[in-house]
Amino acid sequence: MNRSDFLAHFVWRCQNDFSYLPPAEGAVEQVLAAAIDGVDFDTYRSQFEAFFALITKAATEGLWGGELKKNPLLTGLANLPSEERAKHVVVAVQVLSWLHEIQAWSQDRLPRCQIARIAACWTIHLIGKFKGYPPEQLTALVRASAGFASMDASEMSARSKVLRILASHAKELPRDADTRAALDKFLENVQQDKALSQADQKAVEKLSVIVSGEESAPKKTAANEKSKPKPAQKKAIRESDLFWELPAESELRAAITPDPPQPKKHATVRLTHANPYGPFDGARLFVRIGDLENPTDQSDENSVTDWIACALVEELVHVDGREIPRAEAKATFTDEVPWTGTYEAQLKVPTDACSIEIKVISEHPEVPYFIVLSDWSLNPE
Repeated sequence: MNRSDFLAHFVWRCQNDFSYLPPAEGAVEQVLAAAIDGVDFDTYRSQFEAFFALITKAATEGLWGGELKKNPLLTGLANLPSEERAKHVVVAVQVLSWLHEIQAWSQDRLPRCQIARIAACWTIHLIGKFKGYPPEQLTALVRASAGFASMDASEMSARSKVLRILASHAKELPRDADTRAALDKFLENVQQDKALSQADQKAVEKLSVIVSGEESAPKKTAANEKSKPKPAQKKAIRESDLFWELPAESELRAAITPDPPQPKKHATVRLTHANPYGPFDGARLFVRIGDLENPTDQSDENSVTDWIACALVEELVHVDGREIPRAEAKATFTDEVPWTGTYEAQLKVPTDACSIEIKVISEHPEVPYFIVLSDWSLNPE
């Protein structure tokens, strides 16, 4: 397979019975000219071929949308080394950029284009971790994202994930002119969304410094600092190396205070549960000190009994372009409303290295589940 074969797949003409006719005369040439390459196809050939196998399998089985995230050709990517996962994320972003750039010729080619969009978005959400991107993959990710300009809600959600990945690697991003130009274009696309979450706004600000070439903001004078009222301090964790993906596109971040904690003393564990669609009522979180050598299995619900319940200390929702406490929101949340719930608990820290285990129980009527997360290691000092 080459680049021409890959892109031509999306301009075969779909019939009413979902059979396909070859592309109209000149269509492939127009698509090849319109699709702007952020990455070299040959460099990522094996990843493009894997993506093609994924979307053709989904089409053959008639399973995409929510079902596609269970496809073993996609879920199996999560087991790859971080650099390999990064390459698949780069390809997914490049596909979404291409599909936007060639939409004039591909918009009536459903379901092939729609399957590819869904597959690319799920790839980004399921394996797009916030760490583990070598410099060359960061460069490729930035350049592949330049054409990622769709205003479709699902693609905007995936673009938000890419934005935060890049922001988490801001210090490592290359500063050459071409990469900065691609980043500038990507941020321009991101800011088409007039209701960016606070986390996305911070990510944009962080990356805009790279585009402008100003690596540090000017220092404020003491007088200005005293005269400017301090904003209310929010408890929600925005960025953390401790990160887990939960069902229903939820995300969980964790932190401990003090960090590192002191042995034989109490420390505060803080957990922020975020969902892009609305308040996730019915979630209960627990923590405990675990054994690094004998972690609790993720499906083990009853073998340990020393779980400590976490208290919900803050709920925030993003309404009309502002992030406000849920209690102050007058909305009924019939539409998608990004939400974060932050929980806290106190743990007494042992002397030796240990783990902090997290138990999440969802009693949400549409997304019930149970899971134990036991990969948070701790070294008291």
